[in-house]
Amino acid sequence: MKKKIFNNQALEKINSGISKLLENQEFDSKEALQEFLNKKLKDGKMDFSSRRTKQEIAQDFMYDAWDVEKRKKRIELAQKALSIFPDCADAYNLLAEDEAKTLEDAKTLYQEGMERGRKALGKNFKEMEGHFWGITNTRPYMRSCLGLMRCCWASKEYEKAIDLAKEMLKLNPNDNQGVRYLLIIYLAEVGKYAELKKFMESQYKDDSSIEWTYIKALLFFALEGVSKKAEKLLNQALKNNCYVPEYLTEQKPLPTLLPDCYSWGSPEEAILFVANSLNVWKKIPGALDWLKSKYIVQSFSI
Repeated sequence: MKKKIFNNQALEKINSGISKLLENQEFDSKEALQEFLNKKLKDGKMDFSSRRTKQEIAQDFMYDAWDVEKRKKRIELAQKALSIFPDCADAYNLLAEDEAKTLEDAKTLYQEGMERGRKALGKNFKEMEGHFWGITNTRPYMRSCLGLMRCCWASKEYEKAIDLAKEMLKLNPNDNQGVRYLLIIYLAEVGKYAELKKFMESQYKDDSSIEWTYIKALLFFALEGVSKKAEKLLNQALKNNCYVPEYLTEQKPLPTLLPDCYSWGSPEEAILFVANSLNVWKKIPGALDWLKSKYIVQSFSI
């Protein structure tokens, strides 16, 4: 099974529309609900015409923009969305991706998206803490946060990027955006091993993803060297994805274009992980040699 690594805005649009249709509606049975929805179907498509606030119209333009291939047209739709609803965070997100010419430009746009997105959410912002992303209209704000976090890291504002990641996980503990996987890499890269260990052994301690297992193995190597604990963790990581060492040790080069989907345990999954974490492994003395020797031993034993 392949997993897409980008947000499915088309599905988000449908979910948002259905949620709006069902607001203040009460149904005695599943049949009554189905009958209501069937009445909203026109030519096989759901009629969302009843949800037409300025904010919703602007957001619809953004959903349309993400479906457009031509960059110029996407930018036009984002600007149209802003002319209708100036607090449309996703318009700033798209402009940061498609129109910004420098990293600083992108940061400014994502920052504006965050501020506008928070304003759009209004006084209920604090009340929604812990449930962000599950509430659809919080997603534009969260996309702005993620964009700004990445820009801050790229511009070496490491503490700000880490703080943003922590704030996002506070707002959305379910972490639908995979922020925790970037946070553990950030903490490892700046050498905050005690904080990293505490984080990895808390809320998400049962995570068995490629990011979690490889970074945890690296963490214990940094703390203890070639210990039994580090060896055990690395063995588990290699079982999860055996392709990672080839790319981390540069036996195989990373592709210019990163994959847009992957299967568990696949080369594509390894490529995406290594693209984010290579600098961390290079910073810890002996880590890549340890990984390479362990991988060679395992390869010969197969």
